[in-house]
Amino acid sequence: MSSHSELEAAPELVYNAEALQANVERDSQLSQLLKTFNESFASLLYVMDMSALTTDSPQVPTDTSFQLALQRAEENTHIAAGAASKATKAIPPPPPPDIDADKTTYTDNADYEMTFMTAANVTSTSTATTTAKPPTKAMKKAKPKLSK
Repeated sequence: MSSHSELEAAPELVYNAEALQANVERDSQLSQLLKTFNESFASLLYVMDMSALTTDSPQVPTDTSFQLALQRAEENTHIAAGAASKATKAIPPPPPPDIDADKTTYTDNADYEMTFMTAANVTSTSTATTTAKPPTKAMKKAKPKLSK
């Protein structure tokens, strides 16, 4: 009996051994492909690194760029100076001081005596009368308080 079951198991064992061999060969091929890819990718990264170190970038400023920047700065300075001079010319100069501003004015009117005093743009007037004071209104009498 044991030989009969061994004979039935032998083809299954052969089939599984062949499947194992095919899988090992595929794993070996996959490993070789990954090794080739890794070497190629590492080479690509190395070339990109060396290219970045040795290739001139067009965005790096050159001597001409610095000269152009200096020229533009000078032009902007001239424009700003012209605008400042125009702004100072647009502001009118302050008016000359008024010589009569601190003098007292006398009028021939005997009823009133007026004094004008000005400081800068402020004018104050004081008027004194020499005649009798105008009559004032009579005050109303207070209401009587309620007593308790």
